[in-house]
Amino acid sequence: MFIVKPSTKSFIMKSNQITLVALSMMLLLASCRKDQSDPVTTTVTNSKDLKVADGFNWATTKTVEVNINVESDLASGLLSKVMVFKADPTSGTTPTASGSAGFGFPYATDIIVPAALEGMWIEMHSSGGAVEVVYQAFSGNNLSYTFQTSVKADELKSVVTGPDCTSGCDVTVSTNQDITVKQGKTYCLTTTNFTKKINFEPWNGGGTVRICGVATPSQINNFGGYGGNCNLVISDGGKLTFNDDLALGGVSSITAWHTSEVYIEELKLNQESTSFTNYSSNFTIHKAFSPSGVVTNYGTLTLDNKYESNSPNGKLINSGTITTVGYLQINNALTNSGTINVGTDFDLNNSAGNYSNTCKIIVGNNASLNSGALTMNGGYLKAEGKFQVNGVAVLNLQNQSMVSANNVVLNNSISGAGSLNSIVSTGNATINSGKTVSGAIEWVDDNGVLTNGTVALFINGASFKLISEATNFIPVSDCNPEGIGSTPVITDTDGDGVADINDDYPEDATRAYNNYYPSATTWSSMAFEDLWPAYGDYDMNDLVVNIRFNRVTNAQNKVVDVINLYDVKAVGGALRNGFGFQLDNVDVGVIESVTGYSVNPGSYITLGTNGLETGTTKPVIILWDDAENVITRVGGEYFNTEHNGYVGTSEPVTINVHFSTPQTTAMVGLPPFNHFLIKGKVRGTEIHQPGMVPTSKANTELFGTGDDDTNPTNGKYYKSVTNLPWSIFVAEEFDYPLEEVDIVNAHLKFAAWAESNGAQYSDWYMDKAGYRNTEKIY
Repeated sequence: MFIVKPSTKSFIMKSNQITLVALSMMLLLASCRKDQSDPVTTTVTNSKDLKVADGFNWATTKTVEVNINVESDLASGLLSKVMVFKADPTSGTTPTASGSAGFGFPYATDIIVPAALEGMWIEMHSSGGAVEVVYQAFSGNNLSYTFQTSVKADELKSVVTGPDCTSGCDVTVSTNQDITVKQGKTYCLTTTNFTKKINFEPWNGGGTVRICGVATPSQINNFGGYGGNCNLVISDGGKLTFNDDLALGGVSSITAWHTSEVYIEELKLNQESTSFTNYSSNFTIHKAFSPSGVVTNYGTLTLDNKYESNSPNGKLINSGTITTVGYLQINNALTNSGTINVGTDFDLNNSAGNYSNTCKIIVGNNASLNSGALTMNGGYLKAEGKFQVNGVAVLNLQNQSMVSANNVVLNNSISGAGSLNSIVSTGNATINSGKTVSGAIEWVDDNGVLTNGTVALFINGASFKLISEATNFIPVSDCNPEGIGSTPVITDTDGDGVADINDDYPEDATRAYNNYYPSATTWSSMAFEDLWPAYGDYDMNDLVVNIRFNRVTNAQNKVVDVINLYDVKAVGGALRNGFGFQLDNVDVGVIESVTGYSVNPGSYITLGTNGLETGTTKPVIILWDDAENVITRVGGEYFNTEHNGYVGTSEPVTINVHFSTPQTTAMVGLPPFNHFLIKGKVRGTEIHQPGMVPTSKANTELFGTGDDDTNPTNGKYYKSVTNLPWSIFVAEEFDYPLEEVDIVNAHLKFAAWAESNGAQYSDWYMDKAGYRNTEKIY
């Protein structure tokens, strides 16, 4: 809102109003990204000269739909707590929103975030103490994720249905005869006793053999030679036994589906372009397997010998079960979200390798991370012998990951993040060359003694202790058959279904979570010009209020209270103004009480017994009828807008709106809600944020007068004929201009931001080089 102040300022129009709303949004955005488009060049020194597009909404935030599922196998029957963060929670930031989730009961809500934000961190606390933190990118304006506190093996198998031989066949082979595969055709083998040759002709277009019967071919020739396009598919119910060397080259593939059975004496993927995909729960390779291509396993793959990858560009992707009798050596890439059982040694050797383990790897002898980076997120790695990190290899443990071995040797530093991770050594614990253990790692040892190194090498929260003194709790699960620590005693004092450790109100069954905005310790700001419908001087300081919002929710994620804290920072106008807000979607009858307001006896504001303003069609909460009620002036014409040696103070106002029946978050709405200034204590003269609707007590005769261009028919509210606003919201504390200083002359990127329709300098309000004239900011 733009305020024209009586006295010396009475006819000075404020022209920088438009930017303020955007400022709030931009504040959030600025920490997220730099603007990429070419900067707008502008020499505007008066906000009223800004060229602002009709559709510019002055917003620096966006609404994101959140849907978080927790599928827990804990027997407590209690709900988990879900929190979402704009920044990594390990940095000490506070959540943007919190709520309950459980099996079949997702945490679903809307939140506002900086428009430039591309994703958020999600933290889940189970009632039993399990904690998991993940970063999830937005999909459009949606944030969705499913936590599985115990991943089940059958959930890791793909449910994709494979092809059969009832359709898609160019040639059906129902007798025992040689097959020549050519011209890109699909040959469907349905006989139950195939023992002849399969001859691929890759030079003649190749093709696909689909086995739906039982095949024990005597030969499989030219599989992928001369360029490839040769494919072997074992369909559900099909069976392949090949007692020879099966070599794939070129662009060729082998795929085995869920209920198929496959035995191959020796399988070779000789080029990076080859691929092997297994869904079968019964696939065996007898001799050593040394693939150069891509191996993807969703089923059960048994290797009677060793697995040794060759090409640096190949990879192993496993979400099923792989068992090797011999060693497993990765010289390219590994992504494991299933189970890997290694008979002897396990080695990761690729210097450029990125290895991921989110379930379990169990090693019969030694496990060595020789080079590359292994990230374990909720993963488990067990070595019956020694586990060691060598050379320049990197180990990152995240979110209750666990490494367990007889001997653990670190020849390089390791780090932990998220919820606490564990290293367990039952023999020797060794740290060489002064390397460090950093972050969220608790290393426990049977003897509690380092054979080399000292506890000073444990930094940033990491610790080393006797195994009997372990404090971490990681529950036993399909992905961690060992676990650590004792199951914590779960207490729910108020019986609301949220464990006390997760409950912000553990002794109040009607409340469970605080949902602060922007956070529990920081402020957002709202700034006004108060001369609407006339322009003001656009110093955007006629009223500046810091606000900390809190929607208190219950275990069912419904809103019980709206508790907002207000602190007046500036009053740069001569008018005596009131301040309030409207809940646009809530029925008046569901408000049980409003407390904390400051309204004088005999005021122009009339309140009901429940604290709501009377005579309105929607709930209207008046915070004060006169800002003078909540500020203390110590001198000067204005309150905290001039460098005149006078610094006034204000008394914070806490407004508590309590609902008689808990409301959905969608009904209550999102901060900053629909706040408005009451100009000069004239109740009908309301000044809202741009685009927000007036209350039923607003004097609509003022619409379209002066410089205002409000037109309810086309949904335009509280914008001028040049699309300037009279109020802005900034999602952090706003450093406002001095008295009579146009915002474009204090915040030097404001004009370019407004004229670029918000595409440029979304961080214009920040204290960056070239962004401010600090001499013109209070």
